[in-house]
Amino acid sequence: MGTTYMEAIWLLISRLSKDGEEGYPGELLTNIIYEVRDDNTWCIEYLASTTAKTIVNLTNHSYFNLAGHETGAEELILEVRSDWIPTGRLLPVAGSAFDLRTPRRLGDIIEDSDILFHHNFCVSRSGNNGLNFISRVTHPATGRYLDVYSDQPSLLFYNANFFPKRDEPGLPGKDGAMYRRHAGMCLEAQNYVDAVHHPMFPTVILKPGDIYKQKTEYRFGVLNGFGIISPA
Repeated sequence: MGTTYMEAIWLLISRLSKDGEEGYPGELLTNIIYEVRDDNTWCIEYLASTTAKTIVNLTNHSYFNLAGHETGAEELILEVRSDWIPTGRLLPVAGSAFDLRTPRRLGDIIEDSDILFHHNFCVSRSGNNGLNFISRVTHPATGRYLDVYSDQPSLLFYNANFFPKRDEPGLPGKDGAMYRRHAGMCLEAQNYVDAVHHPMFPTVILKPGDIYKQKTEYRFGVLNGFGIISPA
């Protein structure tokens, strides 16, 4: 009986933040491993250690657009102030524009309103070999989907609302594309924002001798009926 090996491409990035950099104590050594697998999974693993008690909450700020680069969940959410810093209150999403527990077209929510998605959604843990399924985003016209799995307690969803408006010069991208408001979205698995100021939030404190670990997977595929089926 043969053995199937999953091919992957690895990239290791390391950075040493000096003691006092940006006001944070201790020398923080961070290693980030990018892994691209042949099952259309992009895996990001974070490892960090420190020489002094400090704060660590790492995430990834990539923008995704399942329609193509040239085109424009959970039960609780963290309440935020006008500057997007959490107040410490957890609010139910039921009955609000942030209720994404069943599929909704994002354009129907944000196109003709002032709603800005820049919030931490609290993850309901369901255990999947250390990773939890957090969200699925689909593009019905092509059948493309993106599933996010992570071991982190929240997902910050941002819809590029601070990009240039549609009647303004866009941000230049590849092949001459110009990116404007809502041209992409960020799905940032991480700890709760500003957790250091809210004792009831999961801790973001890293002590000497401890290792910070975090893992997130972005799994891409095409839904049944579009010619290709990729496992979630």
